[in-house]
Amino acid sequence: MHRDGHGLQPGRIADVVLVEAENVQDALLRGPRRDVVVAGGRVVVDGGELLL
Repeated sequence: MHRDGHGLQPGRIADVVLVEAENVQDALLRGPRRDVVVAGGRVVVDGGELLL
């Protein structure tokens, strides 16, 4: 995405979505369930359940 300040380092904000897929194409075509979503450094979805 070519954004300034990106990278995985302690103290940085992280927005991450974990999906079970063979590769990127598989994830895009199949659209698997998002079991874990991290936004703003906090887990907001765990086990497919919204925690907010």
